[in-house]
Amino acid sequence: MKHRLLSHVSVAGALVVVGLIASGCKSSTEPGGGGCGTNSTPTQSMSAQLDGKSWASNLTQASFGSGVLSITGQDNCTPNNFLTFALVPSGTGTYNVSASDFSGLNAIMLVGSTNQWTAAPFSGGTGSVTLTTINSTSAIGTFNFTLIPSAGTGATGNHTFSSGSFNVKF
Repeated sequence: MKHRLLSHVSVAGALVVVGLIASGCKSSTEPGGGGCGTNSTPTQSMSAQLDGKSWASNLTQASFGSGVLSITGQDNCTPNNFLTFALVPSGTGTYNVSASDFSGLNAIMLVGSTNQWTAAPFSGGTGSVTLTTINSTSAIGTFNFTLIPSAGTGATGNHTFSSGSFNVKF
């Protein structure tokens, strides 16, 4: 039961952050490929290889409240690619998308306004986050995810974020 509660708390936190970012961003007509436009959060960063291509967030936001760490990046391409992941960390270390990992780590990728992919303990996908720094004001670390299509969203095929890194402030 604790696993499911953490998973639901993390998913809820991730969805709130995705919604906040999506409602405040304008679409860009610049070429795709990840990192379209200017970084509007220069003190924060999030980047990775998305399906083998360089990807960088132009708008990165993070929150750490009630024990839940949630980080979201948006690339500002057309269509927008959002990645949000959330977990309940107990300190620095590596956390996995797994029913046996009490952090409840999960990730959601949203492309445009409807296609969604996930990695979550009870629905599939894989991934990990390694926190090298976590405190009341910032988090630094790395991530990797293989996300699977979410039913009913029109998403097809898997997406992989590899060699990901983030440096965020709250």
